[in-house]
Amino acid sequence: MRISNFIRTKFHSMRQSIFIALFSLCYLSTFSQVVNTEKLRLDQPGKNFILEADINLGLTSNKAGESSRYGFRLRGEFDKGKNRLLFFSGGNQTRFVGRSEGSVARNFVNNRFAHLRYNYDFNPSLTLEAFSQIQTDEIQLIKNRILSGTGLRLMLIKNDTASLYLGAIMMFEYEEEFKVSDEPMPTEIDIINRDPRASFYVSAAYAFTSYFNINHVTYYQPNVTDFSDFRISSESIVTVAVSKKVSFKTYLQFIYDSRPPDPVVPNTMYSITTGLGFTL
Repeated sequence: MRISNFIRTKFHSMRQSIFIALFSLCYLSTFSQVVNTEKLRLDQPGKNFILEADINLGLTSNKAGESSRYGFRLRGEFDKGKNRLLFFSGGNQTRFVGRSEGSVARNFVNNRFAHLRYNYDFNPSLTLEAFSQIQTDEIQLIKNRILSGTGLRLMLIKNDTASLYLGAIMMFEYEEEFKVSDEPMPTEIDIINRDPRASFYVSAAYAFTSYFNINHVTYYQPNVTDFSDFRISSESIVTVAVSKKVSFKTYLQFIYDSRPPDPVVPNTMYSITTGLGFTL
């Protein structure tokens, strides 16, 4: 009964975030290769429970054709003593069909992911992390990618204006890739990879003023049996607060994969997205 009342009280006081995209200079799905869990962590002193859900829908019709899009994000986090449990899930789809006769619907974005993570604080500076994750991305030819691993997170700096963390994780990756063979006729086949990988990351944040701050994280994920097979993901978020409820956000993301699922998938991808955030 106490637990039920606690959860009910927290649900009534939870924060809800709505993100409205104003424009994109070059769009790349945030969840395509390396999921950035740093920007989804709860960093609100005094709160030990949070549950947030975002959804966005869009429909465009013009001379060229019709496009529809949807996106969702679910985030949950519970802190108790030295223990922390985090859950993230999200997905995006953008589909277009032209006006010309015989035109078929085509996905430009189609991805989903779910991430579960447990943290245990040995002390204020050192944390044990364990996680499992599943993701799919049609455009990047990832049918299924499942990750599980554990490692340590070290806090180097944490004060009112700045923070700096380092992380090192060992994980196992199971990946099913889409591949299309044209001989003797077009056929979809699957390629399965089973690889041990390391994941090293640096996460930093700095508040220049009360209304202007920058968050950055870079991941390096090599295959520990073949270091020429690696991924690098780097993301920066610049936030300018207009008020306590409204802020402008700019996302800059860079991804490099030395061995993408298929030669048609580029090694290097990047995006710059600007939007307006509301907190109710």
